[in-house]
Amino acid sequence: MSLFVKVFSFLIPIIMIIMGIKMWFLPVRTINPHHGYHSRKSMLSQDAWDYAQACMGKTWTLVGIALIFVTIFLLPRIALSDINTLITILSIQIVFLFLPMAWVEIALGRFDQ
Repeated sequence: MSLFVKVFSFLIPIIMIIMGIKMWFLPVRTINPHHGYHSRKSMLSQDAWDYAQACMGKTWTLVGIALIFVTIFLLPRIALSDINTLITILSIQIVFLFLPMAWVEIALGRFDQ
């Protein structure tokens, strides 16, 4: 397995951890459509916005850490060509990149008016 595949396989989890820590500890304080976790529900009120930033930050950080371990576990066990190994791992990671968004949206349901 090439070094490129090994390094690139950790890109999504590392970005999730970095962005998660940023959103968790240095969240965007003002509601805006450009920065931070913004959706219809998160922009309903300041309380919903603050909750969404913290919740998404914590979730992405923890899921990113878990994905590091999943990737370490899967890399030597997937017996495919380099590109197919990379596609398989990135596909799994992309699911877990977007899954927390659905969870945060469900959690934001308590802020609906």
